[in-house]
Amino acid sequence: MSTGLDKWAEILGYVEALQTLSKSDRLYYSLLEGGVDSRLLSVYMNGDRGRKSRTAAPVRSNVLVNKFLAMGGIVAGGAALCRKLHLPSSGDIDVFFNSYVDWVTATLLAYNDSAIDVCFYQEVPFELFDLDIACCAYDTCGFLESPICDKAASTGVSGVRLGNIIHPVATLRRMVKYGLNYKTRFNRDDVQHICQTYRVTNNQLIDEALSLC
Repeated sequence: MSTGLDKWAEILGYVEALQTLSKSDRLYYSLLEGGVDSRLLSVYMNGDRGRKSRTAAPVRSNVLVNKFLAMGGIVAGGAALCRKLHLPSSGDIDVFFNSYVDWVTATLLAYNDSAIDVCFYQEVPFELFDLDIACCAYDTCGFLESPICDKAASTGVSGVRLGNIIHPVATLRRMVKYGLNYKTRFNRDDVQHICQTYRVTNNQLIDEALSLC
């Protein structure tokens, strides 16, 4: 049975393929044949090839997000939850694609906008999310069905998808973030399981997470 770490490693392989791309690779020509802009690809390949350019600024362009939605992208996570709950969103916008060519195109277009993260997924956009409350997403047709998110939003208590934990400290920080932003509560057993299993030693963070139980 695959874990979040297994899926993450597989998806990371697709990301690394772009970051190490050269003009001698078959993938390079496949991307061009798929419609990826050669000029944007060259700028990326001649730059730092990181997740974002070093000069990226938080533009958070709605025009660009709408373009990504029109391309078949899906907004998921906190930005989608804010929209579902009719709350203002001030954080990053995560847009997901399951077409590799579209993901590359969107990555290049958003390369200078640090407030838009372009992500790749295989089955559902929130397949690697570790909190039930975060499993919210929408596309041009509306919100995707997500019973676990709906339950968490209606009860105010979110489960933790323990099999999807990749960075336990990041998971605890996310719990605190969602607790503060959306008044979400969590199961004490889940928090203690994370701390004990992964030997988390940040006592302040542990106390903050436990205060949300």
